[in-house]
Amino acid sequence: MRRRGHIVDSLATQIAPHVWTKLSDQEKKIFTDVTQEAAAHATAEIQKREGELADEFRKKGLTVTAVDKKSFQDAILKNVTFESMGYSKADWDKIQQIK
Repeated sequence: MRRRGHIVDSLATQIAPHVWTKLSDQEKKIFTDVTQEAAAHATAEIQKREGELADEFRKKGLTVTAVDKKSFQDAILKNVTFESMGYSKADWDKIQQIK
């Protein structure tokens, strides 16, 4: 097994614009804070479970290898254009800022 962070889940919380516009600034802040907290909790749980899964594989005698994501990204970016992946450089930069 190679640990690359491929276990992915999403927590998509949406609110209709006609509801959002009726909320006070305080309610909007509460909503935003709670959804961000829930997303952080979900991410932490996924990372924890991925680690537990790797431990379970090790117990069964399997080799678990941590992958250097940076060198992988560098190799891809050197050989593949953003446009061929359906992105622009500006998209990539925005995604990187989220981290």
